Amino acid sequence: MIAGRLIGRFGGRTVLAVGLSVQGLATLPLVFLGADRVALAVLIPALFIGFFGHVAAIVAFTVTGTSGVPNEEQGLATGLTSMTQQVAITVGIPILSAVAATQSVRLTGIHLALGVNVVVTLASVVLVWLRLRPREGMVVRLPEGERPLEQAC
Repeated sequence: MIAGRLIGRFGGRTVLAVGLSVQGLATLPLVFLGADRVALAVLIPALFIGFFGHVAAIVAFTVTGTSGVPNEEQGLATGLTSMTQQVAITVGIPILSAVAATQSVRLTGIHLALGVNVVVTLASVVLVWLRLRPREGMVVRLPEGERPLEQAC
């Protein structure tokens, strides 16, 4: 619900870029964690914060991917955005696992894979910001305090 409101206020591109940035920056401290119990004090808040960035990015990605599509093609557009996410997961996990496996010490490999994850995520932010242009009429901005028509009835 919060991501939808943010998209209505700031637009899909902004929410997608900020969400990915939060996700990437919340992952960054994990690159430097050790194997001791003190690491939990960093790990749990970082995962919690990263979760919100991740969810906001998914909602913004889906809204952006289905905006402006005729009603009779909404199912297809939603399916394509979901498929894109599933393919990215299916390809990304083995790639990051292979990166982690290049190191002889397990924790070093995990740190390297997390570092690659951060770089790819933040590079995606740059691509989204530079290449995803807002379309006219894609986001309807309501004056402060006004409700959408379907809520006003």
